[in-house]
Amino acid sequence: MPECLSPAAIAGIAIGGVLFLAAIVILIIVACVLYERRKRARIIKVRKLLQTFRLENKVSVGHLSNSTNSTNSMRWLDRTDSRTFFE
Repeated sequence: MPECLSPAAIAGIAIGGVLFLAAIVILIIVACVLYERRKRARIIKVRKLLQTFRLENKVSVGHLSNSTNSTNSMRWLDRTDSRTFFE
């Protein structure tokens, strides 16, 4: 007759499997959070670069004015829903 595992060994294997799966899920969540943070940082960096370029371009061409009637050409940079523009 073959030897069977004791109940303590079976419980240890089950607990080890659950802990292993929990560690995998936690690693996936951490990777997703880090990816989203990097993505947001890239979006912010691109917005700042575009804003700087547009301001430098307006100053060099002489179109920068303080009048209240001038249109804000950078209004699209202030959109809160950046997903539609950058994805």
